[in-house]
Amino acid sequence: PRILPGVLLLIALSAWSIPQLAARPTEQPRELLIDAVVRPVEDRALGFVIDGLVSDVLVRQGERVTAGQTLARIDASEIDAQVALSRIRAESELNIRASEAALGLARNELARRRQAVAEGAVTEFEIERAQLEVNQADLRLQLARQQRNEAELELALAEARRTRYDLTAPIDAVVERILIKPGELVERSRPVLRVVSIDELEVEAAVPLDATLALKPGDTLEVRIRSERMLTRTGAITQLAAVADAASGTRLVRIRIPNPDAFPAGSQAVVVVPISR
Repeated sequence: PRILPGVLLLIALSAWSIPQLAARPTEQPRELLIDAVVRPVEDRALGFVIDGLVSDVLVRQGERVTAGQTLARIDASEIDAQVALSRIRAESELNIRASEAALGLARNELARRRQAVAEGAVTEFEIERAQLEVNQADLRLQLARQQRNEAELELALAEARRTRYDLTAPIDAVVERILIKPGELVERSRPVLRVVSIDELEVEAAVPLDATLALKPGDTLEVRIRSERMLTRTGAITQLAAVADAASGTRLVRIRIPNPDAFPAGSQAVVVVPISR
């Protein structure tokens, strides 16, 4: 049968294009999308360091607190009385003033008797006795000053013990949960409040080991937080695990991202990891 020239041309073009398509390399992805978990940078369970009866809870759930702010108190009526008594003793100058007056009187008496010796009115024995009274008065003054110093130290110790009755915020944070009520007995170290800081968020991702070899702390990665509207943030790597997971062939990467919208922690996210070529 006779083959038309147009058909021959089509066959030739097809034969040329098939190997060309087969030889074209498959495009490799330029980045990895790794599932990740978003956590608060700070998440702390707080408890008292002593046993006691809760007298006050001074915050509410969801309230923002600052570092050093008192969150709750244990009844401290007994220690408050001890602090007040120690402060009176530490601030009192009565013993020192009385001892100073007694020393001044003894010194005046010694001077008077020495003058009297020159006039032959007293004996050397009376001079020695007057000198002994001066020495004793000086020792009583030193003792009064020492007792004052001891009272100041006792006050400092009482005030330090008093701080154990207050539960304070260790960081700027949000009160996430309150587990106590006034009138409740609590044991030392039992968690009674939970505070979290979400001004920044920490993202943890298990990244294939090979993809982490070109990364280092301080490098930035893109993080996409899954929500009704995808939020994209750029954060710095804070840690690359020193030990990889042999079973999965991955390495934990921690990234810190800003959180100006106060987006809640605990969300799912995706970390975009570039692939080096």
